[in-house]
Amino acid sequence: MKQPLPPPPRDYQISHKLIGKWMHKHRLSCRDFTELSLTAADRPLGIREKLRRLTHFLICSVCRKFNQQIKVLRHLVKLHTTDLAKTPPSEEFLQTLREQLAAQEPDKNSDG
Repeated sequence: MKQPLPPPPRDYQISHKLIGKWMHKHRLSCRDFTELSLTAADRPLGIREKLRRLTHFLICSVCRKFNQQIKVLRHLVKLHTTDLAKTPPSEEFLQTLREQLAAQEPDKNSDG
């Protein structure tokens, strides 16, 4: 049985009830904030994007929590990938890779 989501915090309900329509009109919704936050990891944001994101960040407590969760998640991924980079590949894996590459090389004696 699917559990219903808990209600959002009271400050979220108040702020979004008072200025929710204005936020959507100016592309300051939670969906837009999420999109901008995830895009910021791929490329630098423009001035308008930064201002929209900051404005929503100051208003919405839920998105502040989301932003913190994303920071933690990125940190954990970075820790995990740096540990992987320290582990050298096994000789068995390297041998399999060499064989696959050798099979894909074009014949040196053929004309082409």
